[in-house]
Amino acid sequence: MKYSVILSDFDYTLGDATDGIVQCVNAGLAALGLPPSDADKVRPTVGLSLEKTYSALTGDPDEERARRFSDAFIEEADRDMAHLTHLYEGTVPFLKMLRERDIRIGIVTTKHKRRITDIFSDHGVLEYLDLIVGGDCVTNVKPDPEGIIQALQFFDVSPEKVLFV
Repeated sequence: MKYSVILSDFDYTLGDATDGIVQCVNAGLAALGLPPSDADKVRPTVGLSLEKTYSALTGDPDEERARRFSDAFIEEADRDMAHLTHLYEGTVPFLKMLRERDIRIGIVTTKHKRRITDIFSDHGVLEYLDLIVGGDCVTNVKPDPEGIIQALQFFDVSPEKVLFV
């Protein structure tokens, strides 16, 4: 079957933002007077919403503290996330190959749209992306299908013509 659209997650699929995520998590924890975490504890939370990340790392379900954690995380991410993120070795050649085959490309991720824009701009390959659906573009983040449904509508394509990576 020939796909006309490839949708992809970002974290651990096209790139690795672990260093930046750990730095931002620790900024969020510090804002609440909590001790820092390490990469081994943070890595399993990558892809979760920031509120769920906070709860998973601390065991604290308090929504107000999770919001304060999220605010501090985002503030730190605005400064440092893009330059602490690297694309995997095969990502750019993969995107070029898809573009040469006239396959449209979208990213559906829990990361904020501007973060993905910054990362791909920093690497000089933003022009390969036709669509970015970030966690800030939906009401319900993955694994909820809202982002993928939004992408299907944007591309005006049936699910059978789309591969999600």
